[in-house]
Amino acid sequence: AISLVLGACALTTSPPAASQTPAATGGTLRVAIPSEVASLDPWADGSSLVATRQVFETLVGIDPLTGVVVPALATSWQLGNDGASWTFTLRDGVRFHDGAALDAAAVAASFARGKTTPAYRALFDEPSAILSIEAVDPRTVRFLLRAPFGPFLAIGSVVALFWGHEILHAYFATLH
Repeated sequence: AISLVLGACALTTSPPAASQTPAATGGTLRVAIPSEVASLDPWADGSSLVATRQVFETLVGIDPLTGVVVPALATSWQLGNDGASWTFTLRDGVRFHDGAALDAAAVAASFARGKTTPAYRALFDEPSAILSIEAVDPRTVRFLLRAPFGPFLAIGSVVALFWGHEILHAYFATLH
């Protein structure tokens, strides 16, 4: 009888209230990851991806309690009837650090730039599961896949978009 009473008491215990300590300025932040962060380029390597994920946004996120894909930079998405095309609608009013608006061209450029990296190949296979990326209009981007690719939407919660207006111009200048 005593163990039933104690067990019932344990079930009704509430967690301690969260502390309302103001944010500290200055100091050093130490983060434990498997290797040194080589770059703030999310395509550089796994450790850079982990670090930049704390700074940059992704198209979608994953709710940590339910595992459900949730909106992030994309407010909505639609899988095509063929199972091999995904269309994302971008959140309005998002700006890069330089003040340039996030648009579908920036999303397409970020993914196109990543194609040459080992991180991209690890996520999207070789040859890439992504056949092409199309900026349909400023707020709509479409990914055409080689075939239906089950993890595609979840991978959208990993790949950070970090292109600013100046970086896009510099990247496209290298293509000419």
